[in-house]
Amino acid sequence: MTPTLFLELIASVSLQAAIVVTATHWIGRLTDDERTQSRLWTGCYALLLMLVFAAAVLPHVRLFQTFRPLARPLAAEIVSLELQVGRVLFFGWLIGCFVSFGLFIYRTIQAEKFLRTCRPVDPDLISLGAVVSHEGHGAEPQINRHTVKLVSSPAITSPFCWQFHRPYIVIPDSLLTYEEDNLKFILRHELAHLRTGHPIQVFLQRSVEIIFWFHPMVWWASHESALAREFMCDDEAVETRSEIVAYLKTLLTIVEQNAVNEGPQVGSLAFVRNRNVMAERARRLVHAAQQPTTPGRSPLTQRLLSRAAPAMLVAATCIASILWLPINVLASPEARWSPWPEWTAHVLHDFGVQTRDFEVYDHRYALHELFGDEPVQRESQPSP
Repeated sequence: MTPTLFLELIASVSLQAAIVVTATHWIGRLTDDERTQSRLWTGCYALLLMLVFAAAVLPHVRLFQTFRPLARPLAAEIVSLELQVGRVLFFGWLIGCFVSFGLFIYRTIQAEKFLRTCRPVDPDLISLGAVVSHEGHGAEPQINRHTVKLVSSPAITSPFCWQFHRPYIVIPDSLLTYEEDNLKFILRHELAHLRTGHPIQVFLQRSVEIIFWFHPMVWWASHESALAREFMCDDEAVETRSEIVAYLKTLLTIVEQNAVNEGPQVGSLAFVRNRNVMAERARRLVHAAQQPTTPGRSPLTQRLLSRAAPAMLVAATCIASILWLPINVLASPEARWSPWPEWTAHVLHDFGVQTRDFEVYDHRYALHELFGDEPVQRESQPSP
């Protein structure tokens, strides 16, 4: 891939990512179901990864006209600028990906090391089975008191859950002194994270953040998806108005402890992730306690919206995928589809499938016309 093609790819995929994130937000607002919104963000991250894969290995449709025809001196200046900018962007993006990936691996290793220092919680002290079997909060078969490992540590002030090869719930030692009626809200919250597959969503989110580390819309999506996860689990933790009030008191007590003696934030699904998120959760719970019978959409309407939302997001992603910025000055105006990327074309050729991996005119000859012999050699060298 040449620097010019990389510049076109990174700009186009960034635009597509912004559209998909925006669509996820607005489609989620059509439904009052926090579970549906959380699932939409999971789908959003999966679709963003698919967009990157498709952009790298598949040809794209050219809906818009390219820069041609341009005067040769102007075209030469634009191509020269694109080559320089493309190289700088490629190496800058690559360095950012390596740094982001290194931080992700480092934090994962640190979390695994921390879990080995935790102590199992006495089953007689906390009846996890009673929490799991609580009416209205029943767990799916794979998340129960036999598979979830409940541990504690004095090094943290906020509970969190973790799942790599086995699901964990980690609580601070200070919470073991709480009454079981108060502690059950925390356990229900953490079990809801595990039961609904939030660790997988966080993994997809981190993968997208590594690739789009430069994209402000992706980081905004991370904040919104974190809120959706916490809101959903808050709803799973309580049922009645009295439980909301008791849960709020428990939540605020943990926040106070965390403010006085702030421990390390080990897990991505920490109960007290940051103060802004906690403030929004508290405001929402207060509103729910004050108006517990606020009328909403009918169950049938809500169910239809929940089922239609994923299809709407997929449709928005398909539309976004065909939007490709016409940055490459050397793109042929004679073809409605771009050539296949070389690495994909080589694989297809090995299986006897003939694909066009070149522009309809000689790409190197066009560069020769613009620059002469020296730029031709530079462009023909392996580039990002």
